[in-house]
Amino acid sequence: MTTVSGGIGTILLRARMSRPITAAKVGCHGALRKTEPRHVVEVANWRILREMERGWKELAARAAEPNIFYDPGFALAAIAGLGPIEHVRAVLVWRSAPPVERPCRRKLIGIFPYVERRRWGLSLVAAEAYIHPFAMSSAPLVDPGFAEEAWGVLYDWLEAGGRCTPDAWLFRHLPQDGPAADAMRSAARQRGIALRELEPRDRAVLDTTGLPPAWLDETLSAKARKEYRRLRRRLGERGRLERTTAHLAQDIGPTIEAFLALEASGWKGRAGTAAAQSPQIAAMFRRAAAALAGHGQIRVDMLRLDGHPIAATITLVSGADRWLWKIAYDEGFAAYSPGVLLTLDLTEEALAEAQPLRWDSCAMPGHPMIDRIWRQRRAYADVLILPRRTPPLLAAAAHWLERLGRAGLRRLRAIRGRLR
Repeated sequence: MTTVSGGIGTILLRARMSRPITAAKVGCHGALRKTEPRHVVEVANWRILREMERGWKELAARAAEPNIFYDPGFALAAIAGLGPIEHVRAVLVWRSAPPVERPCRRKLIGIFPYVERRRWGLSLVAAEAYIHPFAMSSAPLVDPGFAEEAWGVLYDWLEAGGRCTPDAWLFRHLPQDGPAADAMRSAARQRGIALRELEPRDRAVLDTTGLPPAWLDETLSAKARKEYRRLRRRLGERGRLERTTAHLAQDIGPTIEAFLALEASGWKGRAGTAAAQSPQIAAMFRRAAAALAGHGQIRVDMLRLDGHPIAATITLVSGADRWLWKIAYDEGFAAYSPGVLLTLDLTEEALAEAQPLRWDSCAMPGHPMIDRIWRQRRAYADVLILPRRTPPLLAAAAHWLERLGRAGLRRLRAIRGRLR
């Protein structure tokens, strides 16, 4: 049984999830039937994704690994603004309930967005998990009750091959802990699929579970705390110092504009990399902010002096998870560290919350500011998946070339850093 949506095929797979599908190749219009439970793998383009936004939103809200960058409010704005629209696809994993329970009813248990590209100069087509400079995670959305099952169906689909099936899958900025990561590894282990980890790194986070409200006093030295109090006091002597928070839909628009202006006034503006300097990126910011604000998933905090913003942060929200997505400050007040002071305010507020929260800094390792304040770390890595059907020499060459290319990029960045 096969259906076709938007010119991209849908594949019906019936599989016993305790073993992989390897009996036959499955093409865009093929079907392979085994025993229950029944799963449908659908390769959807961005138009189909836009039409199914409600179901997508529901899965994002309950995902085993929350990922605001794959929430439709953010992802659709990024696809429209940054593209490449025509190349963005997603593997959708559907699970049909037994007829005796829910006749003709199916449940979305996995969304794996990707862009298909040729890599390594080899005869391999790779699916790169959809990511861009403004997204800091490519963790797929999988149902917590069927996480291992969803990963297993993806692996089996990759293993089966076919006209619409890539030869490899590359994840970037993938969290390496939590139930979704455990499910990824368990399903791969059952199928004998090797997960090749690339560039493991730690990212600063703040997980308030079990932390006392005075945790900052234990983390920052007495000297640092005294200095930040002095800077705050000196700022207060220059005018009325206050912190404002916008989270209602009607307030987000003006504060996003204020953030864009503040960012463009600093070094990013001089470098030509501020979001406001690109019509496409600025439009993406506005579109994503408006979409997320309608669901209470964004807040903009500002430190103001006599009403003028001197520091601002944009925080994205999904349940108990927070992403400190963007920060900017007025360089005319750099001596007072307004960005640090605002981050300290947000940290103290998070520690005072009754509900445990997990904040992701969205920062690269070694960030000079956030790494000193948030001392907790979360492991991330890029992960390359090559199915067992890939000839061993070809798989080894792909892995080696990927590592070689990354080493070359690191050397170029190091040289550029020394030349600055």
